[in-house]
Amino acid sequence: MKYANIFFDWNGTLINDVDLCVELLNQMLIENAHRPVSKDKYRQIFTFPIRDYYVKAGFSFPPNGHDSFDQLAQDFSRIYKIRYKECSLFLDVISSLSRL
Repeated sequence: MKYANIFFDWNGTLINDVDLCVELLNQMLIENAHRPVSKDKYRQIFTFPIRDYYVKAGFSFPPNGHDSFDQLAQDFSRIYKIRYKECSLFLDVISSLSRL
């Protein structure tokens, strides 16, 4: 079968960044006086839109809460851009991409 285009989601599909994402989430949770989550809990609650995932993690946004979604998203992106290079590709990514 021939493909004209192939699209990939980078993180979580090609790059194994789950440990980094859990670490960054927990850092943000603790900094905002919330309880950290385990890797298993992270996998259970991760969803889109990301705002819903943050709520499941324990953040509370206005009008009832005090956390800032925009600030959390900016903080995560800023730190992730610095540290994602610490993560490795999933096993067989290179060979799978080569076959395509």
